[in-house]
Amino acid sequence: MGRLTRIEDTVNAPLTDFSQIKVIPRGLPYFIDNLLRGEVRFGRRTGNSTAVINTDNTYKIATDIAPGAPTLTLQNPTEWMQLNSIISVGLGRELRIVEDFVDSTLLLNEELKFGYDANDFVLLHSSPIKMLADAPAGSTSIQIKSRYPLGNGDVFVYQLTEGLLNSITEVKAPTVAFGGTSADPIFDKVYVMELSKPIQRDLFADDLVYIRAYPGYFSTKVRVPNPVNSSDQMGPFLLDNLSGRLVEGKNFDETLSLKLIDRRGNYLTGDDNNYIPIFKNYSIFNRPIRSHSFVFFETAIGEIRFTPQRAIFSSKTPQFRIGKKMVPTLPADGTTFKFNTKSTINAEMRIFFQPYDTPVVLTIKPEPQTHTVPFPIGPENIEAMEITIQSTTNEVFVEVADWTVDATVNEIEYSLIVEATGFAGYQSSGLILKPYFLSTDLLQGKYDSGDAYDSGFVYF
Repeated sequence: MGRLTRIEDTVNAPLTDFSQIKVIPRGLPYFIDNLLRGEVRFGRRTGNSTAVINTDNTYKIATDIAPGAPTLTLQNPTEWMQLNSIISVGLGRELRIVEDFVDSTLLLNEELKFGYDANDFVLLHSSPIKMLADAPAGSTSIQIKSRYPLGNGDVFVYQLTEGLLNSITEVKAPTVAFGGTSADPIFDKVYVMELSKPIQRDLFADDLVYIRAYPGYFSTKVRVPNPVNSSDQMGPFLLDNLSGRLVEGKNFDETLSLKLIDRRGNYLTGDDNNYIPIFKNYSIFNRPIRSHSFVFFETAIGEIRFTPQRAIFSSKTPQFRIGKKMVPTLPADGTTFKFNTKSTINAEMRIFFQPYDTPVVLTIKPEPQTHTVPFPIGPENIEAMEITIQSTTNEVFVEVADWTVDATVNEIEYSLIVEATGFAGYQSSGLILKPYFLSTDLLQGKYDSGDAYDSGFVYF
């Protein structure tokens, strides 16, 4: 804990008196999509054993360009440049539409007004899509056709005055649902976009509109792994991604969305056509809670020991009490767990989920039993969990098995849309799983020989 204290002191040192960072130990992070085997859009993968997504929408000009030039040449070709794409030359100096291209040379709809030097930048501002159906002014839900996959957080672009390029207007779509396929050989994917504000003019079927050329990633279905050095299922975890800009400045907005699938292939979150937006460090609690997790709770009365399959709650007094603060807090969504106990005493176990006052009360008998524990349902999140046992004798001795849940998250599918531009300005890893509770798996390690030892990990 001394190292964690030093880390916490270091990160808090430059902060103001009104800000604070708390360090929570969680164990090993799991990069479950380390090679990024899904589909990337307006970006590119780099890296070897652990890949990252980079922006790929900003390019350098190959040669000097004089004012009045009808074309420009990029230093390298890009697969994302399409006919009717909107480009921003000189990063905002003037907008042009790409009428044609050969390799890295772009033919523009109008001659350039200004001159540019080699190594100046060109931004792929927007990529063309088409309206699938009419949408009158005031609509906030539109149907479009796209050649690329779209996701929650994409930005819809259209010309406020038809034919006037400088009148382009951007509207963010917090939710985007897949709507099937179309007969169009190029724009073959159909989406329904729910816009954050209404469009300001009528749009008609097959009108050419646009999507901002922001990087996006759409994963395949990825299985939740077992913990290191264990054949047991991973317990509850947090979902996160390691991302950020590579140079100073304002951070780019990200929209991370997911689908959760159980062992039977049923969707627990989202469905075939919809991802659900989430925040970083999103908690997934539809997983077994291993009994060994209770070893790392704070003990007020009694002690906890563990066998290979169970935790033992014991006390030399009639009372036992442990608790843990939930960081981050958990949703009070009624998730129900089951677990078995073995005991030599008669007792009453109470499980509190703060700030809810009514505990779950379980009767413990000196025989094998199965218990059901429902999380509360309410507007406030669960901030802490406390387990107490009151024995009818002078001691407590209860063996507790793993807590299990019927609908277990088995696979994850996710999307990431980032409002990022720039040349080598942003990177993101794939999805990271961070165990919610510490586990005794961290107390085991293996040498190259395969022999297992306690008290930590040894790497060669």
